[in-house]
Amino acid sequence: MPLTGATLRVARSTERLDEVTTFYVDGLGLQKLAAFEDHAGFDGVVLGARQAPYHLEFTRQRGRRSGASPDPYWDRSGLTFEDPDGFRVVLQNSAWPL
Repeated sequence: MPLTGATLRVARSTERLDEVTTFYVDGLGLQKLAAFEDHAGFDGVVLGARQAPYHLEFTRQRGRRSGASPDPYWDRSGLTFEDPDGFRVVLQNSAWPL
């Protein structure tokens, strides 16, 4: 059953919150929808487009490292860019099977 009216939020940690925010806002044109500081030990930002059914959330916690893992599939199926943490952003313009 599809979730109507739901918003997809993809969240991940980062050690470079300011750089990642700049990459997604200035580089990819997303908007800063919300931000928080010291919420249960985390700082973060929520990015997306107003009224869009998706959000990207980036969080940082001092003393804990985050990592990234490349996937060669995306280089064959879209345009792939690395953000400041080495995570991949894939822009894909093709039909998805149902």
